Amino acid sequence: MTQRLLFLSALILFVFGPNAGHADTGKLYVAEVDESTGTKPLQMRFEEIERAPRYSVAQVTYRSGASVASSMYVVRGMWEIARIRGAPFFIKLKEWTAEDGKQFYKVGFAESDQVEVQSYFGESPSGAGFLSVKEFALIFGD
Repeated sequence: MTQRLLFLSALILFVFGPNAGHADTGKLYVAEVDESTGTKPLQMRFEEIERAPRYSVAQVTYRSGASVASSMYVVRGMWEIARIRGAPFFIKLKEWTAEDGKQFYKVGFAESDQVEVQSYFGESPSGAGFLSVKEFALIFGD
C-alpha cells in the first residue's frame, strides 16, 4: 500500500510539475504538457473550446503517454476549469472521439453535488458522479 501511494505521488509530481504548461487565452482554459523523459513520454493538450453557464466542452489532443498519467491530465484540466469558474463540483457529462483521434469532453459544473443531473444539465452523465474541487486540490496541490 505504501509503495503504491509513493508511486502515485511521484506520478502526480511528474505529470503536473513545473513542465505542465498553462496558458491563459482570455476566458478559455488551455494547457499542454510535453514531458519527453521516461518510457512513455506524456505529450497532450487540453483546450476548453466552449463555455456555457453550466458546462464547458474541452478538446484533448493525445500524442503519447501512459494511461494513468493521461487520465489524470484530463481530470486536472476539468478541475482547473472548475476552479477558474469558482464551482465546487464538476462532472463528466459526455465523452466522444473525433475521426482525427481528438477526444472531446462535456463537463458540467455545480454548486452542490446533490443536484439532479438530468434536470440541471438536461442530460445524463457518461461517467461517475460529481467530483470535488476541494478534494482534488489535495492531489494537485492548490
